[in-house]
Amino acid sequence: MRLMPAEVQVDVDGDVMVVTVNRPQARNAITQAVAEAIAAAFDELDASGELMVGVLTGAGGTFCSGRDLKAALAGDHPWVAGRGFAGMTEYGSAKPLIAAVEGYAVGGGRAGPAGRRERAAGGRRDQAGHLRKRGLAGR
Repeated sequence: MRLMPAEVQVDVDGDVMVVTVNRPQARNAITQAVAEAIAAAFDELDASGELMVGVLTGAGGTFCSGRDLKAALAGDHPWVAGRGFAGMTEYGSAKPLIAAVEGYAVGGGRAGPAGRRERAAGGRRDQAGHLRKRGLAGR
């Protein structure tokens, strides 16, 4: 495995790779570094003859809140060439990917799971509750 930034944790359990976005203080918002780390992890998944499936999840009770807007103001763009937003919306992996959605998944944070072959949602999830509270989404 490549060395990943602390904001992305990669664990292997048998033939399963678990990639965790670990930015709970920012609701797991995606930055360029996070996008590149996710893409690198999925490159490792593809290259491995031992790994069969990848799981993407978020730490701290939030799956992902999309693009980190504070970082975007500073010029950060979380797109990876050939892979798209978060290093996975255009292409993730040749192997099956599971989005283990627990908690909030909003904005671009919904784009990753939408394209996955499998999605698993935990008991506590809300994909647009904050928008409904502000009258920006229907019920």
